[in-house]
Amino acid sequence: MVRPSPKKPRLLSVICASTTEPPSTAPIPGKIDSMAFAVATCPKCSESFRLIWRIGGKKLPLTTVIRLTCPACAHSFEQVAVGLVVFDAGRGQFARSAVVEKSELKG
Repeated sequence: MVRPSPKKPRLLSVICASTTEPPSTAPIPGKIDSMAFAVATCPKCSESFRLIWRIGGKKLPLTTVIRLTCPACAHSFEQVAVGLVVFDAGRGQFARSAVVEKSELKG
C-alpha cells in the first residue's frame, strides 16, 4: 500500500496576492478550497497566522516588505515576502489571520 506523502510548504518565486477571501466563511460555488495561502510568524510571541490579501490581483516580488501586526499580541513588524511560508492546504490549522492592505506594502 502506498501512503500519500504529507503536504509540505512550498515557496513561490512570486507571491500571488489575488487570493482574497470574502468576509463570510460560507462556501462559494466554484471556489477551490485548496488555494495556496501564506503564513507569517510573529517574532515576539511566535504565533503563526494566515494572511488575507486585500490588494487586488497584484503579484508581489519576493523583495517586497510587508508591514504586519500580529493578531495575537498586536506586535507590529516587517516581513519580506520571501520569508513567508506558502501552503496548499491546511487553512484550519491557523485560527488567526491578518489582513494585508495595499498601504502595508513597501517596494
